[in-house]
Amino acid sequence: ERKDVKKALESFEQGLKNNPRNRQLAMQIAMTSDSYYKDKSIALKHYEYYVRRFFSYDKESTLYAESRIKEIKKELFMKGVTEE
Repeated sequence: ERKDVKKALESFEQGLKNNPRNRQLAMQIAMTSDSYYKDKSIALKHYEYYVRRFFSYDKESTLYAESRIKEIKKELFMKGVTEE
């Protein structure tokens, strides 16, 4: 509500650290990172984590995460950014 996205992300990440099985929180972190950071490699890592950890729980969310991974990788490639 207060538009403090960075603080919200920190809270989400702490929540996921405390409960690593919370797939909704993992997706929220990925989506919020995607909209907040200009550096899409940050969101990419969160989407990849979601797919790696929760691919079998929610087909719709997994398909969304996979599509964002593909789009972000393409965007980074077009900018000449190489993956680590």
